[in-house]
Amino acid sequence: MIEKRAHTLLFVFALVLYAPSLANGLTTWDDPDYTTQSPFVKEGLSGAARAFTTAYHGAYIPLSHAVLALTGARDPANPLPYHLVQWVLFALAVALMPRALGAFGVDRTIAFFATALWLAHPFRVESVSWVANLKDTISLLCLVGSMAAYASNRRWLSAFVFVVGLLGKASLAPLAPLFLLLEWRRSTPTAAIGSSLRWLVPGMLAGVLAVLVHRLSLPTERLQLSWATPLSTPFWYLGRTLLPVGSRAIYDWSPPTGPMLAAVIGGWVVTAAVVTIGLRANAPRLFRALAIGAVLFLLPLLPFTGVVPQLHVVAERYTLYPALVLAVGVATVLVAFGRVGFGLLVALTLALAVPNVLRQREWKDAVTLWTSNVELAPGSTVVHINLAGALGGAGRFDEAMKELQTVRSLEASYPGLDCFIAMARAGKERLDPTFAVTELGELCALKPSARWPVAARIVARRDASSLVVLEELAFGADRAKAAAGAAALALEKQQFERAFSLATQARLWDPSLERAIVTQVIALVKLKRLDDARALTATPVKDARVAARLVGLRGVVLHEQGQFAEAEQLLRQSADQLRSLGEAP
Repeated sequence: MIEKRAHTLLFVFALVLYAPSLANGLTTWDDPDYTTQSPFVKEGLSGAARAFTTAYHGAYIPLSHAVLALTGARDPANPLPYHLVQWVLFALAVALMPRALGAFGVDRTIAFFATALWLAHPFRVESVSWVANLKDTISLLCLVGSMAAYASNRRWLSAFVFVVGLLGKASLAPLAPLFLLLEWRRSTPTAAIGSSLRWLVPGMLAGVLAVLVHRLSLPTERLQLSWATPLSTPFWYLGRTLLPVGSRAIYDWSPPTGPMLAAVIGGWVVTAAVVTIGLRANAPRLFRALAIGAVLFLLPLLPFTGVVPQLHVVAERYTLYPALVLAVGVATVLVAFGRVGFGLLVALTLALAVPNVLRQREWKDAVTLWTSNVELAPGSTVVHINLAGALGGAGRFDEAMKELQTVRSLEASYPGLDCFIAMARAGKERLDPTFAVTELGELCALKPSARWPVAARIVARRDASSLVVLEELAFGADRAKAAAGAAALALEKQQFERAFSLATQARLWDPSLERAIVTQVIALVKLKRLDDARALTATPVKDARVAARLVGLRGVVLHEQGQFAEAEQLLRQSADQLRSLGEAP
């Protein structure tokens, strides 16, 4: 009975198990980039078409963006349509899984229990509850559909569906050789190679394109690779899949060293020996099964071992296909024990379903997601940064500031930290949202060395915001430059009080910034505070150009006070000095 109704039972189980995801919202973990801020979603139907002509966020996955664009066309900020689409697509993929596994000769009963075990695993949650990861769900459905078509001997349809899947997520490319293996089983090696080109060629082209687009989008430092990383990540995935305790969105990664690295090398020696023995013509059945399992486990991990540089080296979602290989292995072993094995499989599936549902609840919104991650990884600066952003987005700026101060205590030099603190401060003080989000965001996107001129322009046109920009964005010497630049711009706009205040602040931060004295004096003259201006012109300075201009400004002050003869002499002296320095009077 299970074999006859396997597709329906699995479809219903998937819908029921992942129904809690329908109540979730959008998170800050890439969701805005794929929904509300996506250029494709904003354009609706035309955006769906344009997705096929444009790479976005370091990847060419047009089908995924097209589906998102059509789903969010009416209301990009409404999470329910996105979750509904992902929920149904995943359930359809699960329903087709036993037929797809049949292409590899997997027994129907084993395929049923393996699929149930696999979909209940808490690591599957990211493929259903995370809107930005729709690409996983689409590519999964296409791969499973392609395998199911192959099992029905519809090979050209299988190849077509596989190519469609590559447009959903190019990381399917390493799985193209699976079809070569399937063809090999039914024909001679030479014929198998020729007939499998319909999968191999698109897979190779998609893989090369994906690597090129991805590498061009990454900063140079991300392209550097430790040789120990690709050696050790497969064992990390194996261990985390078998013991999925403390599931989270982000994992910190450091290549293993010392005894751990020696253990990894030993693991590869054992794996190589098992595969070598298992692939021989007369290999024992156990070794053959282990060898095939090892190859099938490693193949889909190729893009995620560190060989292709990733922003985050390891992630739970990368176990989507390797975990299925393990599930088939576990189901194969337990089914051999009859009813006892069936009972153990059901118990194990239900045991995994509990943390699965709890994991779905963690994806309810950005705050719950990152709060759970902070509890599991309190020493991760990236997690605290993301929680701060989520809290800020929810208007909880005091809590956001607290998280950012935690980051400062963990890693004071964290890139952009001062910018994030400035944004939280701007939100807390209820400053203009355009300033708090748009202008500060623009400022934070710049390299520190390029910030002060932009900060100067922002400060020159705003009042309350200047305190945040200059005090929270700890530019060091550039902080004073920004204040001096803003003072000069305020002077041009005839905002003389503001110009004097900013120039004074610049000198307090950096007394060596002598050009700010010139701005102070000009502002005081315009404000008719002549005695104060005259006193400032007597300030000792080291810069000959500033000194010459102060002489001229002293002449201007004396002229305003009616001392015309002395004023004319000082103005002439200033002009001569400036000319000798190559400057216009």
